[in-house]
Amino acid sequence: MTTTKPQIQATFGEDISGARVLTGIRYYYPEGDTVPLGGITARKLRDISYWSLLKNSYEDSNSTLSPEEEERLLILVRDHYPSKPGRVPIPEIYLAGMAYLFDKHLRTTPRNPVASLAETLGLSPRTVAQRIRKAKSLGHITTGVAIPGGKARGQLSTTAEEIIRDHLSR
Repeated sequence: MTTTKPQIQATFGEDISGARVLTGIRYYYPEGDTVPLGGITARKLRDISYWSLLKNSYEDSNSTLSPEEEERLLILVRDHYPSKPGRVPIPEIYLAGMAYLFDKHLRTTPRNPVASLAETLGLSPRTVAQRIRKAKSLGHITTGVAIPGGKARGQLSTTAEEIIRDHLSR
């Protein structure tokens, strides 16, 4: 019998607002392994990071774009987004690109995706939040019902994905 690290299996789903939430967790030692003295203690349970479980669950899901396509989209949004559009409407590709990047950062840094995306784009979090709100208002990010606490949530809409695919295929 050998002593190994305990195994952790987490399951995620959505609550009534559409936010991604933990729905189950299984913390166990595989059959045949030596269970340490005291078994699974409260301390061991407290050491489980919710954010790492959430991040891993998102990393397991497939990205819709290749790394090269993601880089092209990042360059487009970072370097060519209209800085002072005024009364001229912002082209759909920029807002769809912001939606994609927000979705990606929500998956990789669920605790604060806006700040993470702002750092990537070299913008202020306020500017990024305004652009994300604009993308949400145009339906590029689907959301659930508003909930107290302001937890970031959202998912790239199929419309935004089609706009990005169309633009990248040119």
